[in-house]
Amino acid sequence: MKGTGDRVKLLDPARQLRPLIDRLEKRASNVIRSGWYLLGKETESFEKRFAGWLGLDDSVSCANGTDALALALSSAGITKGDRVITVPNTAFPTACAISMTGAEPLFTDIDSRTWLMDIEKTAAAVDSSVKAVIPVHLYGHVVDIDGLREALPDQIVIIEDCAQAHGALLGDRLVGTIADIGTYSFYPSKNLCALGDAGAVVSRNREYLVKARELRFYGQERRDYHTEVGRNSRIDEIQAAFLSIEMEYIDSWISRRREIAAIYDSQLDREIFERPVETEGSRPSYHLYVVRVDDRDRFRRALDEDGIDTGVHYPVPIPFQPAYDDLGVSIGDLPNAEALSSEIVSLPVAPHLEDQEVERVVESCRRFARGGGCR
Repeated sequence: MKGTGDRVKLLDPARQLRPLIDRLEKRASNVIRSGWYLLGKETESFEKRFAGWLGLDDSVSCANGTDALALALSSAGITKGDRVITVPNTAFPTACAISMTGAEPLFTDIDSRTWLMDIEKTAAAVDSSVKAVIPVHLYGHVVDIDGLREALPDQIVIIEDCAQAHGALLGDRLVGTIADIGTYSFYPSKNLCALGDAGAVVSRNREYLVKARELRFYGQERRDYHTEVGRNSRIDEIQAAFLSIEMEYIDSWISRRREIAAIYDSQLDREIFERPVETEGSRPSYHLYVVRVDDRDRFRRALDEDGIDTGVHYPVPIPFQPAYDDLGVSIGDLPNAEALSSEIVSLPVAPHLEDQEVERVVESCRRFARGGGCR
């Protein structure tokens, strides 16, 4: 098998969207011909459709997932001088959004079993400067939001970062609808993917949505009347139109991700390929399928030689990035996140993968294991 066949790619959004090209092109043409390119009927339609899928009344679209987090924070009154707790093993934009509001990120170590926010450590880190907490549903796995809410003071705002978790469930509730506010990214790699950048803020609290809608358009309460300084963070009509079409497929795409994850779960040796423990009562949506393995570089080389792409999400915990040197976090302060970052590997789990491609991944992993890969 080594060196034969097409590569199994980690990401290939063009292939995923190939069956929709005619519809996407037609809708784009309609938008172009309409002459209305921002905040029109396509945006309104998508916002309602996405909210309805979540079981909510409304959502607020914006330019990207980073802005969605920043808008959510600002809508909740988070500002300069405040601190916001999040995890160190997420994508950099989570912390970047906190800094964009003038607040300071505060990182607590992760749970060694779930690889998600450690609720006890987060609760212990809360002091008078902490105004919000951002649990990240990393890789599509679900943080115990109910447990987090119980552990935190009532005045702490909880904002779910759902950029990697479209369609993930805690009980019968979709992520983003459980805490005070939820945010989504529709970057091309996501479970629901724009053909560019886009994001959304969701909440059951109408006041947060009203504020987010104002802030995304320069802080405008009504035409030419601005109550505060906002930003320019509008989704364009073409992306909204594309996303509305994809809403028809999102459930089947997520179902296929779960099918592939189930194959990996059943066929990969957990002693060699460790996976995160799922939160009780949750149902992940597998934006990524991540394993922890000894000698990551050797493992990735082995799969690469078999024509299989892998990734690392993420190799450097955020507080050890040069941009956050001023926080004074030292090596050893976040041992679980640090250890994880040196051993994790993302395997292909995209919904367009065919069974034989998934089997190629399994066989390549097994071959590595037979060759002495071990934890």
